[in-house]
Amino acid sequence: MPRRVVPIGCNHLTMFIDVQANLRDARLTLSLATKASGLEGSIYAGLEQLSTSHLGREWRRDDGATLRIERCLVDANWGSSTDVVYQFCRQSAHAGVIMPSHGRFVGASSQPFSEYKRRPGDRIGHNWRMPNVAGKRAVRHIVDDTNFWKTFIHARLAVPMGDRGCLSLFGEGAEQHRLFAEHLSAEYRVKTEGRGRTVDEWKMRPERGDNHRFDGLVGCAVAASMQGAVLAGAGGGGQPAKRETSQLCRASTEETGVKSEEKKPADDDRGLRCRNCGCRHYWVVYTRSAWGGKVVRRRECRHCGQRITTWEPWERAIGTGD
Repeated sequence: MPRRVVPIGCNHLTMFIDVQANLRDARLTLSLATKASGLEGSIYAGLEQLSTSHLGREWRRDDGATLRIERCLVDANWGSSTDVVYQFCRQSAHAGVIMPSHGRFVGASSQPFSEYKRRPGDRIGHNWRMPNVAGKRAVRHIVDDTNFWKTFIHARLAVPMGDRGCLSLFGEGAEQHRLFAEHLSAEYRVKTEGRGRTVDEWKMRPERGDNHRFDGLVGCAVAASMQGAVLAGAGGGGQPAKRETSQLCRASTEETGVKSEEKKPADDDRGLRCRNCGCRHYWVVYTRSAWGGKVVRRRECRHCGQRITTWEPWERAIGTGD
């Protein structure tokens, strides 16, 4: 497969930008490439050029179809660049696609993401979350468990080519991926036990200085999970407790052989239900008039982000108060 050609089995394109102060053996730096004065100006100009060249174009798939990058995460962990990254994500022409990203080291003694208490407006996924924001940095951002996702990436590298969940690279020669392989092997895992669970904690090798492409690959996997990509058997986003309760009730009924009377759904059981997570609460993204006296609404699930389109009569649309 040649470079810059999307495989035929790909349905989602994601991107990650790693922002760092130093890169070993870097001949072309941001200050030279952008001609901007100052560190913040160079980072902003570099982000603008990179996002325009990648997000502003279509990518050809092997079957002739074209895809666009659906989600781009930008590393906002480096202290000197955090405010610049947030400013860029707020002002960018691709603000609907770009989002700041914060990787968190969740060790064995830390509170796992599965025990995170969801607050109103939060979006919870598979070892990542999107907190509701307010205040100075009023930009939604993503927080992910880097230890989990690094283990996930290395597990994908161990899958044979052609099997489900394998990670493949472009080209035919291994030499062109030497730098990429060095970055992937710049860290090693240490199995650590604590709080009744075992976690792979990833640490940098002293003799290796750069792991940026490893971080970029991890960020792309997190962005793919945000867009709904799920690997069978690897788990998924948190499911609402209501669905788990119904499954337990059904299992109990099967064991006892007793069937409960079929009842009509109550008023709170009617209406829209997300096919992905079962949630009934939606944000209205936009509303427009349609032919035939109807109103078209694009809605986004508050829990998992799945979007749906509803066609409503004009009278009903007025009565909803959305």
